[in-house]
Amino acid sequence: MVEYLQQLEGLEISECKCIHEIISMKKIIKEAFRNRYLICFPRLNSLKLKGLQNLIGFCHEDYNVEFPTLKILEIENCPQLKGFIHNSTSKEILTDEVLFNNKVVFSNLEKIIISQLRKVKRVWDSQLHTNSLPMLKELSITECNVVLNIFPPFLLGVFQRLEKLIVTDCTSLEEVFQLQEQGLDIEETLVANCQLREVNLIRLPKLKHVWTKYHKGNISFESLRQVCIEDCWSLKTLFPFSIAKNLQQLERLTIARCGLEEIVSKSVEESGELKICFAFNQLSFLELWDLPYLTCFYPGMHRTTWPTLKQLRIHWYGGIKIFGHEESQIQHSLFLIEKVIPQLEEVSFSDSDIAMISDGQFAADLFCNVKFLRISCYFDVSAIFPISFLIRFYNLEGLDVVFCNFKELASFESDVHEEKDMSITTPKIKKLKLDLVNNIRHLWKLDSPLDHICASLECLELW
Repeated sequence: MVEYLQQLEGLEISECKCIHEIISMKKIIKEAFRNRYLICFPRLNSLKLKGLQNLIGFCHEDYNVEFPTLKILEIENCPQLKGFIHNSTSKEILTDEVLFNNKVVFSNLEKIIISQLRKVKRVWDSQLHTNSLPMLKELSITECNVVLNIFPPFLLGVFQRLEKLIVTDCTSLEEVFQLQEQGLDIEETLVANCQLREVNLIRLPKLKHVWTKYHKGNISFESLRQVCIEDCWSLKTLFPFSIAKNLQQLERLTIARCGLEEIVSKSVEESGELKICFAFNQLSFLELWDLPYLTCFYPGMHRTTWPTLKQLRIHWYGGIKIFGHEESQIQHSLFLIEKVIPQLEEVSFSDSDIAMISDGQFAADLFCNVKFLRISCYFDVSAIFPISFLIRFYNLEGLDVVFCNFKELASFESDVHEEKDMSITTPKIKKLKLDLVNNIRHLWKLDSPLDHICASLECLELW
């Protein structure tokens, strides 16, 4: 049958409960040189296998398979799959199931999507075919609950063209880029310039390392543009020192609901550097959200620069000091108010941030470019909504109030004359959102400062 599929360009098989193999070894004519039998799909560019509950493999390992023109491969919800080229027809669960081995060649494959594979422990064999996967650009892995790592030692050089990586809901995953194994230093023998641009790691409860902690830098990730890490509570540090100091192309960084204690780890080899500077020259978006154990950006003396930062979203960030000002640097802060605020269009402040800024002497136009403000973490039930603080943001368009115990948003301590001045100088916001402000009794009163602020309101959201 296979010899009649030489013109096949697309193949999709879905929801077929009886299929065990796509190409059955029983149906192929057994040649004298059976162990070297080659199966080739010369024109196939798309292969999708979905919802095949009893599929154990594409074909048996007695045969080599080539897909010289395949661009897209999707394997979803095939819970019995033992490997793309499987090595047994037995129903026994083997100890180390590998999805792709050296029996299959994808010389032009650009995109792989795999999900809900319950038996696959490793995505790649330690030795792939020489011509396999040199063109891979995008890899997505979802709900593969026994996979322990994504890129094993000695294979990173194969994936130098990879641009996008998505890994979600893999409950056993411990490491993404494995550079050390049984005391061996893989980087001593491997030099690679990875083209990876986007990394998304979401809901990986056992993830301990994205990169090996003491990564030496022989493998470069300088092309990274976007990094998103969410719901990874076993992760204590994100970037090794050698990677963080070369992220000058990074544009977006999101870290949310993680167990991070530090964002950049301190390398023993690099700790002797006198002037450590992390330059994020292209970063325009930074989100640090619900990081209760975060204590520092980097555990040592350092400097950071953020010349293009426009959006800064922060909430519940542990012991790290986010904002400081030049005249008071007793505790090293991540941002200096005087340098970062003038360039921001979106910013988040907690109660302590607002108190610190309110006590300081800053230029009147320091906050003139901020269009969206998020106020959070006023947990004291007697706290008064900081309306006077809003006067500084006279170009403000949107206001979020999150996780606060305000009873009302109208309270304001000032005399009548000051309130009349405020009606002229206050911003006129278009959007107001209250999220988890559970003690609120009423929003504002007629002719109150907030009444003037909301005079042009177009959207009101209550959550």
